[in-house]
Amino acid sequence: MSTGVTGLALTNVRCFSGEQRARLARITLLVGENSVGKTTFLGCLNALGRLAGFAGLRDGINWFDQDPFSMGSFETLARTGAPSFRAGIGLADGPVSELMIQFAAGADMDLREVELELRLADSASETASTLTMRRGPVPTHPEHWRFDGPGFQFLLPQSEVSYRQFTTWLSQAVRYGLLPFAGDQTQFRKRVHRATDRDVAAFIKFVNFFRHRLRLPDAPLRVIPIQPHGLEPRRLYSSHPLGGADAQADFGAINDLGRRLGIFDGIEVRQSGRKDFEVRVDVSGASRNLQDVGYGVASVLPALKAMASAPGSSVFLLQQPEVHLHPTAQAALVGMMARSDHAFV
Repeated sequence: MSTGVTGLALTNVRCFSGEQRARLARITLLVGENSVGKTTFLGCLNALGRLAGFAGLRDGINWFDQDPFSMGSFETLARTGAPSFRAGIGLADGPVSELMIQFAAGADMDLREVELELRLADSASETASTLTMRRGPVPTHPEHWRFDGPGFQFLLPQSEVSYRQFTTWLSQAVRYGLLPFAGDQTQFRKRVHRATDRDVAAFIKFVNFFRHRLRLPDAPLRVIPIQPHGLEPRRLYSSHPLGGADAQADFGAINDLGRRLGIFDGIEVRQSGRKDFEVRVDVSGASRNLQDVGYGVASVLPALKAMASAPGSSVFLLQQPEVHLHPTAQAALVGMMARSDHAFV
């Protein structure tokens, strides 16, 4: 069964010195003492999972600094003294088999993509080809993006690109067939000063690659991070604690998971007055407020909610999901993961 993610590679990210690679199975356990990189590993997997989908990406967003893995700017992400860091993700059963990005410090220590490498799976020949995008000056092109692809090299003036990051350009332009110079060699000749026949030939190969060879994933990779601290037990909540009024549709599945874990027979969210919500938990035939049934139920509820509503073959990122559960429930949780069609890290 494919889970979409086959591995993770990190180079000079926090405590990961040099290049470190890890293969991911359908259930992957990270074991270690504090401050050895477990949460960093999950945070990088979360960021790369979003970037690897090439859908809905925008400039100005640091995907490594998103809740619940807020890892800060370049200064707090790169290993001390390193001028850049690299992060890559291996992918299964799609048009891209590996994405690798090198980041350097941009303005205000934000992240600047300076190199992107896409390894493309070619199902027809069972081989893979690589596209590498780099930025940087050369004597005749002060600012450019350089493309090295199968059988072509092309220098693109950065003034022809509306986006600052490679991933944003792929997400917002290439995905919709919007290529520089409208993909037209006549426009290329008009707008590029002293374009030679060799330059035009390279441009034609560049256009043909992006129009006919490169295929981006049809849908974003479903990497779902779970809040590590669970749901805060309260008697009343000012908003729906499980995701809004439409969350009622998931309660049947949540209740089924809770019963299989043996931690409750049923759960419901009742509206108390006009604004407040109360979580009621059915335990041993009695309905009780969430705050009165122990922290185990509250700690695992976000995970159960996510598992109940996620599409198949999602990848869940969990931090100590068993920590507040009775050993019997811990064993049931592992069994539930083993029988699931999802992947877990």
